[in-house]
Amino acid sequence: MNRLLSRIAGLISCLLALTVIVQAQDPLSATKTSISFGSISVLTSKKDSFYVKNRTQFGYQITAVAKRFPAYVVSYEGSGVIFPFDSLKVRVTFTPDSVGSYPDTLVLTHNATPTPIKVVLSGTASNLILIASPRTG
Repeated sequence: MNRLLSRIAGLISCLLALTVIVQAQDPLSATKTSISFGSISVLTSKKDSFYVKNRTQFGYQITAVAKRFPAYVVSYEGSGVIFPFDSLKVRVTFTPDSVGSYPDTLVLTHNATPTPIKVVLSGTASNLILIASPRTG
């Protein structure tokens, strides 16, 4: 019985150590790894969002936002602080100004680890074409 209890205690210690290691390596995570806006007309907008979750007892902050295309506008509330065991809603708005494809990657740098959060963005812009038919009759 004592031997069994000793083994169980050892397993619990290992599990706790692994949990601490995983949290230490990746304290922040995004609820989405990609956002597809599909195809929309030029000069119209489409919005989507995701959360950055903090799984630790420490507070962290988004320190930089990087992307290639200005067609994607990124916003979040406040100064980008993610409180312990809380999350921060990140909003992305896609507003293309010309026809074409807009593949991009949103990179959120933070002070938790050197590894940034990356979310793949995609969207296509097309012309709004009006088809008129002559009146009949």
